[in-house]
Amino acid sequence: MNHPIRPLVWLQGGIELFLSRWYYILLFVVIQALVTALTLGILAGPVSIGLFRILDRMQDEPEYRPQIRELFSGMDRFVDGVVYFFVWAIGVVFVIQFLIFVPVIGVLASVAVVLLLLPLAQFGFPLIGVFGYDWKEASRTLLLGLRAQPVMLPLAGWVFALIPIVGALFSTRLPLIGFLFSLTLSGVTLSSVSYATRRLEPWLNGSYPEDEQE
Repeated sequence: MNHPIRPLVWLQGGIELFLSRWYYILLFVVIQALVTALTLGILAGPVSIGLFRILDRMQDEPEYRPQIRELFSGMDRFVDGVVYFFVWAIGVVFVIQFLIFVPVIGVLASVAVVLLLLPLAQFGFPLIGVFGYDWKEASRTLLLGLRAQPVMLPLAGWVFALIPIVGALFSTRLPLIGFLFSLTLSGVTLSSVSYATRRLEPWLNGSYPEDEQE
């Protein structure tokens, strides 16, 4: 089946989006991180939804000037945001911890979960916030997408997910410069996920034309 998954093209689009509005994006990434930390992850989902709404609107409106309050617009999807975050962030980790105690097969299964499921989680927030999915629909849709493209879809997720990890490694060696570098890469990742989900969602919901070409 034809698919639109182009990780490097999406990354390029995300970088261009970030560079066009980097000052807003960095500010919102800092606020998102602070809110997540101060609420022990309770508001991680809702503020992520709000941030992806901002990023999505930036792609349509070059003159758009987002307000800080818009970061909290995801509160209208509070339950979906919270449940999705904890199902994917906590639930998947719990499954991995459980599987790892099963000899041989469990270790292999936990590795498969890490490689295949974890990189998909980031796409769920824009699906909920921008496209109106609930947490179950977003999860189910991503799992069906994984079944259709078990290599390319996780690969796209890893291309984006590894970017802030690189920044985190620098931050341990060069605290101030590393922090700014890590912050910038996090902004690039979120911008790329937003850019990618716009192009991924029609394929996920079955409306992507079979003869469509990038």
